[in-house]
Amino acid sequence: MEYLDRFYPSFALRALSAYLDVAPGDVHVVLGKGVKIGEQWVPTDRHMRTRISFSGPAGSFKAFSAHHVLGGKIPPSTFRGKLVLVGPTIAIAGAVTNETPVDPAMTRMEITVNVIQNMLSQSFLTVPRWAPAVELSVILLVGVFVVLALPWLGTKWSGIAAGTILASYLGFVVIAYASKGYVLTVVHPTLMLVLGFTFIAAKRALLAERVAGVDSGASETNRMLGLTFQGQGMLELAFDKFKACPVDDGMKDLLYSLGQDFERKRMPTKALSVYQHIATKDKSYKDIEQRMKRMSAAAASETGGKQSSSGSLLSSSTDVKPTLGRYEIVKELGRGAMGIVYLGKDPKIHRSVAIKTMRLDEVDADELPDVKMRFFREAESAGKLSHPNIVTIFDAGEEQDLAYIAMEVLDGVDLKDLCKKKNLLPVKRTMEIVTKISEALDYAHSQNVVHRDIKPANIMVMPDGTVKVTDFGSAKITTSAKTQTGIVLGTPSYMSPEQLSGTKVDGRSDLFSLGVVLFEMLTGERPFQGESVATLMYVIANQPHPSPYELRPDLPKTVGAVIDRALQKDAAKRYQRGLEMAQDLRAVMQSLTS
Repeated sequence: MEYLDRFYPSFALRALSAYLDVAPGDVHVVLGKGVKIGEQWVPTDRHMRTRISFSGPAGSFKAFSAHHVLGGKIPPSTFRGKLVLVGPTIAIAGAVTNETPVDPAMTRMEITVNVIQNMLSQSFLTVPRWAPAVELSVILLVGVFVVLALPWLGTKWSGIAAGTILASYLGFVVIAYASKGYVLTVVHPTLMLVLGFTFIAAKRALLAERVAGVDSGASETNRMLGLTFQGQGMLELAFDKFKACPVDDGMKDLLYSLGQDFERKRMPTKALSVYQHIATKDKSYKDIEQRMKRMSAAAASETGGKQSSSGSLLSSSTDVKPTLGRYEIVKELGRGAMGIVYLGKDPKIHRSVAIKTMRLDEVDADELPDVKMRFFREAESAGKLSHPNIVTIFDAGEEQDLAYIAMEVLDGVDLKDLCKKKNLLPVKRTMEIVTKISEALDYAHSQNVVHRDIKPANIMVMPDGTVKVTDFGSAKITTSAKTQTGIVLGTPSYMSPEQLSGTKVDGRSDLFSLGVVLFEMLTGERPFQGESVATLMYVIANQPHPSPYELRPDLPKTVGAVIDRALQKDAAKRYQRGLEMAQDLRAVMQSLTS
C-alpha cells in the first residue's frame, strides 16, 4: 500500500514474510505486476491488488478460542511450526465483516487467512494478458452470428446454434478458471447472444403472425386442393398448389411425401424440384440432400420416367418402392418376350397381383397402335371371363412409357417341362389336365372368345393341381371386327390349318391346338415337325399326324380316337365344342380305372 510516496506491506504480506523468515529487504516490488517474497511470486494488477481464491465459507480454517489458549486448555504444541493469526473471527467486539462470493458475512481476519493461503499455495485468480483479445473475438463472433446467421435459420435451429455457442464459451471459461485460475468476462457476449436471439425470434414470430393472418385462408385452400390432387394421382397439379403455401414444418412433410410419390412414379426431375423447393427454406430437412443427389443423377442419366438400364422398374436410384397405376411393385418375377412380369401389391385391399408390362418407348411409332391393341386384348378378352381354369384379370392401364396388365399370381409351372420324354405325366393325370383345359376353352368360346395360342407355355399347373389357361394376348373376340382375317397370330407348331391359311377361325381352332398339346404330353414329341416354318406349315395343312402308338405303344386305344378327332384338318370333322372333347377324355379316364 502507498502512503506519502512510500510503499508498505499489507498485514497478510508482512505475516507471510515473517512466517517464511524473509527480511524486508528481500521483499521486492514490481509496480503494476507483483511482489516477490524470497522465492514466492505474488501477481497483482496495476493497483497492486490480487484476486482472492476463497477456500470456502467462514469457518473453513481451524480457529481456537483465545480464552482456552490463555487458560492452558490448548497445548502449545498445537501451534508449533504453524502461522497463527490472532484476531476476531466472529461478528462481535466490533469485528468488521465483508460480503464475499462464498459467505455474506466473512470477517476481515478470515479474508486475510485466505489471502495468505493463496500466496503460500501459489493459487491465484488472474486475468491473462490474452483475455481482452479473446473476449473481443467472442463478441465479434457473436455479433456476426446474430446479424448474418440467425435471420436465415429457423427458430429451432437458431436456438440450437445459439445454445451451442454459449455453452462452448462458458465451458471454455469454466475450464480456464478451474485449471489455471484464469478469469474471463462472460457477461457481454452472453448478453449480446441472448438479446440477439430474442430479437430475431420475436421479429420472426410477428412476421409469421402477420403473414398467417393475411394468407391463412388462401393457404389452407391451396393445401386442401393439393392433398386432393395428390390423392387422385395428379401430382403436378398438387405441387402447383403446394408451392402457393408457406413452407412451414407441416408443409415440409407434405412436400416430402409428394417428392416420394414422384419417385414412385419414376419422375426424378419432378421429385428433384420438390426437394429443391423444401431446401429453399430448410436445406437440412430430413435426407433431402441425399435425395437431391440421387434424383439429379437419375435425371442426368435419363432413366427417369423410364425403366432402369436393366429394363426393370426397380432401380437403385431411389429407396422408395415404385408404383404402376395403383399397384406397388415388390419384386421382379420373370421376363417374357413382350416385357417384364412383376409381383405387385394393391395397397387398398392388400392383394398380391402379377403385373405384366410392355415398354412402349421401344415400339416404332407407326406400329404402336397395333401393338397396344394386341397387348390390351388379353385384358379385354380374359377380363370378361370368370372360370376357375382361366387366369383372372384384375386391371389394365398405361402409364408414361409402360402398358400393364394386373392379374392373379400363378405360383405354378407351365406344361413345357412336362412335355419332355423324361418328365411325362401318367396318362390319367394328363387326361385330367387336358379335360380341365377343354372345359375352360368351352366356357371361353361360349363367351365369344377364341384363345388362338394354346400351347404348353400358356397352360399353368398349380401346386394344388389347379390348371390355368393364361396369355390371351392373341385372343379374338368373335363378335368384334377388331381382328381382321388374313392376320396370322400364334405359335406355328400348335396352329390349326385355318390359322395358317389366314382364314376366319373359331373355337374349333383352339381344340386343334389342344390336340397337339395332348399328343405332346403323351409322347414327348410334337405331331407336326419341319426343318423350316414353311415346311412346318405345309405339314400341318396337308399331311396326316403320326400315330401316337408308334411313339408310345402302351397308350390306351381310346386315346388315339380323341387325338385323331381333335387333329382333323377339316374343322367340320373336329370336335365342335370343348365339352365334347372333355366328355371323351372322361370316358378314357373311366376305362383306365375299370
